[in-house]
Amino acid sequence: MSFKVPESTRISNVHLQVSNLESSLRFYSKLLGFKIIEINSNIVYLSATGHYPCQIIMSVIDNSTERPYRTTGLYHIGIRVPNRIELATILKRLLDSNWHLCGLSNHTVSESIYLTDPDDNGVEIYADSPKKNWINNLHMSTTSLNPRSLLDELSSNNSITWKDIDPQTDIGHIHLQVSNLKKTADFYQHVIGFNVTWRSSPGAIFLAAGSYHHHIALNTWSSKDAIAPPTNSVGLISFSLEIDNLQSLNSLNKHLLEYNYTFKSFSNNGNDGVLLHDPDGVKIQIVTNKKQISSP
Repeated sequence: MSFKVPESTRISNVHLQVSNLESSLRFYSKLLGFKIIEINSNIVYLSATGHYPCQIIMSVIDNSTERPYRTTGLYHIGIRVPNRIELATILKRLLDSNWHLCGLSNHTVSESIYLTDPDDNGVEIYADSPKKNWINNLHMSTTSLNPRSLLDELSSNNSITWKDIDPQTDIGHIHLQVSNLKKTADFYQHVIGFNVTWRSSPGAIFLAAGSYHHHIALNTWSSKDAIAPPTNSVGLISFSLEIDNLQSLNSLNKHLLEYNYTFKSFSNNGNDGVLLHDPDGVKIQIVTNKKQISSP
């Protein structure tokens, strides 16, 4: 039987290389409301609660450059808020701050706000639709979302004012631009053990642990046969997956050995995990507990 990650598997954090920590903090902390856990010279740890485990790591290097067009890497980070009212609150916050929005969409399984951070990294802020509406009939589509329909959520909740992002917010998914759709989808399905949940024509595949609509999305819309960006480009450095127990990690280790896929086991500050790279060189950490680690 092929290995499958446990249904409780989730994206625990993303690590971004940024050009300027101050401007990135203005976006992720002051605008979106993530709280600073810790700052160590050129690296910052953020979460919705202000405590570990962190959800967004940002680091800066002196010679960073823009990510070239038509390279692989991050398409967007999917920041998931717990409900529609919270999504409406964030929309009002963004509109009041005059932050440029790339669009608002209804995907049947979720409703989303799209924007970019100061380094042009894509950011999707979304709330899932009620699971009962799609759990046994998964279908993802894209139609426009009327902002007024969201903001109307606030008209009957006049007491709601902006504070910080809701502490239940998490990283719901990550969407990657890849060079070869089949090869990369095979990696996330057969090497790591996600399920393919949806195929969008042309050029996109969605994968998830268990019955969720997607934890991983892949596309070749502007990256087919592209190369990886230079290592000093802004953008995605790595992301981490959290699985629920050491037994699952041991099963993954055994599976990777049988699959003859290159990986590195590590134990860092009480965290057991494996480090591997997808076909485009994206670094992935798979860990078993909630304590934050830095990239090995």
